Formats: sequence, C-alpha cells, structure tokens
Amino acid sequence: MPRYETPWREEPGRPPGGTVYGRRYRRLPEDPLLFAAFTVGGVGVLLGVLFAAGVFSGTGGAGPVGVGPAGSPGAGFPLPTSGGSAAAGSSTAATPNRTPSHTPAGTPDPTGPRLLRSAVSALCLDIVGTEVAEGADVHQVPCGTAASQRWLPTPVGGDVFTLINAASKKCLDVDGASLADGAPVQQWSCTGLPDQRWRLVRTATGTTMLVTVHSGKCLDLPAANLAPGIRMRQFSCQATPNQQWIEQRPT
Repeated sequence: MPRYETPWREEPGRPPGGTVYGRRYRRLPEDPLLFAAFTVGGVGVLLGVLFAAGVFSGTGGAGPVGVGPAGSPGAGFPLPTSGGSAAAGSSTAATPNRTPSHTPAGTPDPTGPRLLRSAVSALCLDIVGTEVAEGADVHQVPCGTAASQRWLPTPVGGDVFTLINAASKKCLDVDGASLADGAPVQQWSCTGLPDQRWRLVRTATGTTMLVTVHSGKCLDLPAANLAPGIRMRQFSCQATPNQQWIEQRPT
C-alpha cells in the first residue's frame, strides 16, 4: 500500500536544506472548513460580549426598559392614582353631583306665615291701602300684628317659593314682569308665573335674600331708606344689607 506524506515546502528567505535546528518545519494545511469554524466561533464570542454590555437591549440605545427621562414616569411603571385607578379612556375629573345631598341653604320652613323684616330698617313688608286691591304697593312699616304683614312661603320646587299675603291671598309680584332695575314690587292674584316666584337664599349671617326667578334681581329697599312707607323695588343683587331680610315668626 502506497504511503502519503505531507509535502515539504521551502519557505522564501530560508536556506534550503533545513532550519537552524537541522530540519525543515511543517506548515498547516489550508483547510477552508477549519477557517470558517474559527471565524464563526470568534463572531459568537463577540456577540456574547456585546449582549452582556446591554447594547442590544431592545431600547435602541435609550437605556434599560422601564426607565424614562428625568421627571417622567418610566415605561412599565403606571402613574399612581388617588382612590383607585380610572378606567381606560375615561377622565379622572370628578363628575359633579347634580342631586343635592341635603336641603339647599335658604330653603325656609314652609309651615306657616312669617314677617319679612328689613335687615337695615327693622321695618316689615306690608300692603299699602286696601289690603285686597290688585296691584297694591308693597312697602315697609313698623312691625305689628296685622295680617297684611304676614307672608306664607308656598313651595314651588327646590329653594323657589311664591309668597302669599295672609290678608289678601295675593302673591308678591314684580309689576309687569319687568326686567329693569327699579321696577316696583306689588301684590297680584297668584298666577304661578316666574315674576311671582322667588328664590329664598340664606346668607352667611342667617338673613334671607329674595331673588325673583324671572329677572334674577333681588327685592331691594331703595337707597337703604329707613323711613316708613318706602315702596319695595327690584335691583341687581349686591348682597348688601338693604337686600337682606329677617324671617320672623309672628307672635
């Protein structure tokens, strides 16, 4: 059987016939498969180092997952919410409750008539002249026991009432349903119209403001006049004492 031996090659620059040690050296064969194996192994080692360093962490070089820019919540960490989290897509703003949980301030006890006494003059609302006359003026006089000074709040809804005079059975009314400042206030047969509806608004001091529904203006003692006989009018609400009234039970 023939023998095959690895051929010897003479290297350029080396003297023929051998090395300084008296023999030629052997060159490794140029095998392409072996070269490819070394190359793939080297690339694998390099990729392992890069992955360990976090270069290919999936964030495009922006840093580790879950860490956001300074001053903002990180990705993957939900914003804290007070009292539970809101549903997706819903607003976190509270929806106003349109149903009062208590009786509105300013709602009087509609169980009987009362005097309406001015917080400025301490005089009471009364009817001028014949007590039953249509369109009779409403003015202030010294408080007494006359039925014409007694007013019965009759509920309409919420804090809205009609004010019925105990003597005439007519309603406190704005003349002609006027919207103007200074329109006179009178008595008129009850119709249930907005110019006879009054919102009784309680103030912080316990007095009451009478706000007519049709104009949004207040029952007013003009110029805070202290004299008896001054006729009542409506004026824009200012919450001044001449627009405040004390509800007083008759004795």
